[in-house]
Amino acid sequence: MHNPGWAPKCCAHRIVSSTSSRPASSRRIQDSVPTNADDPVARFDTRARLASVLGFMPAAVIFDMDGVLAETEPINERASAAVLARRGASLTEVEYRALAGQSNDVSWAWIIDRCGLTDSAAILGQEYVRELIPLLTELVPSPGVLEMVARLRASGILLAVGSSSPRAAVDAVLDVLSLTHAFDAVVTGDDVTHGKPSPDIFRLASEQLGVGPGECLVIEDSPSGLDAAARAGMPAVAVETRYIPREALSANRVIDSLEWLLGDNIADRVTGEGVRAQRSRGRPHSAGPPNAPRQ
Repeated sequence: MHNPGWAPKCCAHRIVSSTSSRPASSRRIQDSVPTNADDPVARFDTRARLASVLGFMPAAVIFDMDGVLAETEPINERASAAVLARRGASLTEVEYRALAGQSNDVSWAWIIDRCGLTDSAAILGQEYVRELIPLLTELVPSPGVLEMVARLRASGILLAVGSSSPRAAVDAVLDVLSLTHAFDAVVTGDDVTHGKPSPDIFRLASEQLGVGPGECLVIEDSPSGLDAAARAGMPAVAVETRYIPREALSANRVIDSLEWLLGDNIADRVTGEGVRAQRSRGRPHSAGPPNAPRQ
């Protein structure tokens, strides 16, 4: 499952391993992760662009998985629908979209109540993962993901995944995307007691990276995840998707895609004001009533 020679096809620079600036805890995880840190031009360009766009230079970037690294929502829905269909139940498209960002157990607990099911959340969650994994072969990375990961690593910025999805699903997605070795830490819903919007996932990721919360940038696509970031004391950038309306993300800085974050014209589209404002507030925006989350 592991890909010891991770190197994105989009990166034209020669890639070498460099871990001297990384915490010892993450070096153990990432000794085999290549970077192009020997290219000072690429490093300066990326760091200067991020500092200009964000208004600060993050020491680490924590990516949500579903909807950020890949558009997993259609596959998640198909897997969930298969589990429900065996029990004569179903959800509407609106209800599926309301399941954004929280843990597998919390999501299935909401569905049990909504559909009047008798199986436990644990049983339904396990069945969901069994349905999901064979479907993941269809996945491709979101636009700009591979290049962004490569450029951030080349710039000496630590990387993590912070996802409410179960460990088996996260590992399978990273494997399909050829990103298994690209992150210094991977924290899932299985690793914490409380998933998003609790800050536990992001706090654990920052601890594993050895970086303070205020030095981390979170990239999210759901109100629940953005609330979790704010409660963890971390600035966040929201990526707009077709599954979550822009207005639901309006209290955070919103971008159209990861490609924009490091693009030449990003300063025309995104400023650091929203990120700086969120850092000073340190409080989540209102996300409305509790959602039964997407995986």
